[in-house]
Amino acid sequence: MSNPEYVFENLKIINFINLSAEEKEKVRKWRNHPKIKQWMNHRKTISFVEHQQFLTSLEMSKNNKYWLVKQKEQYLGVIYFTDITSLTAELGIYISPDQLGHGYGSLLLKYLLKIGFEKIGLKNIKLEVFSDNTKAINLYQKFHFKIMPTNDLPNKASVVKKRKLTKMTLESILWKKYINNY
Repeated sequence: MSNPEYVFENLKIINFINLSAEEKEKVRKWRNHPKIKQWMNHRKTISFVEHQQFLTSLEMSKNNKYWLVKQKEQYLGVIYFTDITSLTAELGIYISPDQLGHGYGSLLLKYLLKIGFEKIGLKNIKLEVFSDNTKAINLYQKFHFKIMPTNDLPNKASVVKKRKLTKMTLESILWKKYINNY
């Protein structure tokens, strides 16, 4: 499967497979930062070896795609899809700890949705977010994601380490309807 990169306006979206050694380490440090790690399902510290194994696994993966987002010379964050099928995927996003609070979440989410619906051709994008992450939930609702009843996804736990998860979904038809509002 190809490992596309994208350019939108002044954003460069770099596939993890094509990252430099410096960029790979930058992503690992972000992922291990307490302000980022607190919102992850797996909150353990990722070692250098574990990170390299993960990056290697992406080379063969058809259903997981990760990108580093760069604006000019500034790195903004990471966007990704997991569990990609021909119709659906689950999204993830995190901002560089240095860029938190500057409104980049909306920018990254907009282009991740654009990739999912317009480039990959997904019909539905799902996500899970900790229920106490109200900033993220508000952002997703701004993009017309709808909260799903937890029993709609019986194969996924609705609680991770005693923290409640909120499951949300966005259909491509809503994306097309509201694309000009983002």
